[in-house]
Amino acid sequence: MTTSKESVESAKDTKSVISPEIQKMRARIAASLDEVSPLTPREGEVLIDADEISSQLSHFYERVRYSVDYKEEHLLRRNAIKRMLKRRLQEQFRRGKIAPFLVVELVRAGYLKSDALPERIIKDVDAIIQKSIVLYQAIPQTQNEIFGSSDNFDRIMGMAAMEIESFLFPDDIGMICLDTLYLNVLQDIDIKGAQMDQDGTNLQVYIACARSFLGFDESDLFYMLWILHHPDWVNEPSEEILLDLGSRFEHYADHIITHIKNPLNWRIAPKLRNRSIYFSLMRESATEKPEIWTDAQLDLGKIKSHVDSLLARKYEIERKHISKSVNRAIIYILLTKTVLAFIIELPYDRWHAGKINMLPLLINIFFHPFLLFVTTRIVRLPRDDSRQQTISGIVQIIKKGDGQGITVWAQRKKSLFGYILSVIYIFFFVLIFSLMVWGLARLGFNIVSGGLFMLFLSLVAYLALRIRGRAKRWRVTPKKTSIMSFLIDLLTLPIVQSGQWFIKRFENVNIFVFILDFLIETPFKVLIDIFEGFTHYLREKKERME
Repeated sequence: MTTSKESVESAKDTKSVISPEIQKMRARIAASLDEVSPLTPREGEVLIDADEISSQLSHFYERVRYSVDYKEEHLLRRNAIKRMLKRRLQEQFRRGKIAPFLVVELVRAGYLKSDALPERIIKDVDAIIQKSIVLYQAIPQTQNEIFGSSDNFDRIMGMAAMEIESFLFPDDIGMICLDTLYLNVLQDIDIKGAQMDQDGTNLQVYIACARSFLGFDESDLFYMLWILHHPDWVNEPSEEILLDLGSRFEHYADHIITHIKNPLNWRIAPKLRNRSIYFSLMRESATEKPEIWTDAQLDLGKIKSHVDSLLARKYEIERKHISKSVNRAIIYILLTKTVLAFIIELPYDRWHAGKINMLPLLINIFFHPFLLFVTTRIVRLPRDDSRQQTISGIVQIIKKGDGQGITVWAQRKKSLFGYILSVIYIFFFVLIFSLMVWGLARLGFNIVSGGLFMLFLSLVAYLALRIRGRAKRWRVTPKKTSIMSFLIDLLTLPIVQSGQWFIKRFENVNIFVFILDFLIETPFKVLIDIFEGFTHYLREKKERME
């Protein structure tokens, strides 16, 4: 009797300490589990499959492209859908439906499992594509442009790719956790000096949460805000609605881009790092073991134990991902450097000096990949104290939100001290690059070889920082700054910042991706289509003979 009474009291106490936001999250997760997925095959339904040989070839191609396309891993699948969709549209525009080819291509490439999805989902994918085409054609300027050449086309295809990905790879728990993170942050954040109304400020907080928690880029955020402004978009809007949206698409797009590029959400996002770590682990825990989150009585002991095991696995996974990222970055740098050396550096040496200067050439080809390998070879993952602090932070979120205030200035204060710091930083920036120019000149580098050296040094420094940052992805314990780390930051930050600037400005300029996309992929995929069609033809012939 006493034990029963203690259990009831414990249940009441547990429920009373859970924050209202987490209670809503638990209820939404429970409701999502009861929904029947349209991707679940019914008895007797025809499943989507692909020829094994075609699948092996396509999967090999995707791996090759993956190795030379240095983008964030969580964006690779979405970018692949967008790339395939744009190519299929440009190949078959006004000549039939694209959805069957797109879905089968995703199966071949290994993004979808063969013989796991019913053929009826192709109609859903086709509906997404068709409404996107109608929207694009309804834009007034569309009639005067080459199909697929405008920013509007790219934005709409980005929206279609994200909607297709959300349909084929649903992440309901992730979006539930995003909304919960937003509500959690909203009650603690204090934005000072905002030049917008409360709704606008709240929208900036939501964008910052999506950036920090889900790693959304501009294309993802565009679709997210499009849905917020036009919720009927996901409910098969009528042609009349689509034509109306298309006629004013540029106005809507400009409005959305203004919100996305507002510097306020960029200032909020770094402040959410720890909370994003907490919610990322809660998301994975709820995805893997939803029952421990939806039980009538929330058992914090089970949650702590599961999160602890998740973190242990995460550290091992991150170690493997870091190794893969290093290999990809080295391949990317080595191939790019070698090509530029033969296209630019060698001809310039022959024209300028009448001979090939081997030392700068060899340094330019091999130094940067070696430097990247050395700087990323030893990466330390978080220690046990960070692990325990992470678990404690999640428990704090569950019990009563977070409680720690977040102060963000919408506009930076300009002061004499700030100007002095800027001047000091610029001085070190100029000094470091001046010393590099002097050292390269002593080694016999000319203006082209020296420029390539500094360009790739800045790129390597930024890529190394990003790779090493993966090891800190799950670290919430603030790292103490030593004198040595301060000096290293002082000397390397100008170089890293230059690399970041180049990456952001020219992230879509990749000669190997260009060659693969425009010279190899289209004929390669056409041949695979023909091969698979011929395979089916032979199979039908054989079945008739049997």
